[in-house]
Amino acid sequence: MRIRTLGPAVLILMLAGCASTSFKSTWKAPNAGPVALTGKKVLVVASNVPTAVRTTIEAAVSDELNKNGAVAMPSRQFLGPEATKEEAKIKLAAEGYDAAWVVRMTNREQEVYSTPGMYAPSGPYMSYWGWGGGYAYGAPELRTDTKVYIETLVYSISHDTLAWSGLSVTTNPGDLNAAAAELTRVALAEMKKSGLLQ
Repeated sequence: MRIRTLGPAVLILMLAGCASTSFKSTWKAPNAGPVALTGKKVLVVASNVPTAVRTTIEAAVSDELNKNGAVAMPSRQFLGPEATKEEAKIKLAAEGYDAAWVVRMTNREQEVYSTPGMYAPSGPYMSYWGWGGGYAYGAPELRTDTKVYIETLVYSISHDTLAWSGLSVTTNPGDLNAAAAELTRVALAEMKKSGLLQ
């Protein structure tokens, strides 16, 4: 756990914000893309998370991909719970899937931020000597940020290779649906920047 000291103005800006996702690193296979997402069949897999979380993430990512023209399907609706990797690859190829979109949580950490204590006037001042005034001391305030690190992997089914990968960090992911949708939108933007998607 890391502790950082912030000024009051910075803290106010941070409190006014909401969950945010950014990619720390990305990689694209040299011969991959550019391809159009529209009409592509994509299987969405969430791994390294509890079952209930997996269901929510896969549904949210699939919905966001479908909004962008893909034909995406959560893996829980496509593969049996005991399906092996080889069985999955055979079924995906037989069903004409183009890609597998894998979301894997890699780490979760908390950072504590503190604001310094300060003295501030507690009332009006009428003269140098004052009356009805004085200073009050505001104690330091602590704020904890939760950061979730997620690896997004996109595999080409026909080539049986990794086409794109990225490591992202999401700060204070409150609503799981919204966080998964935002992750997908940011990942799609990164894939377009890298030349994987048109």
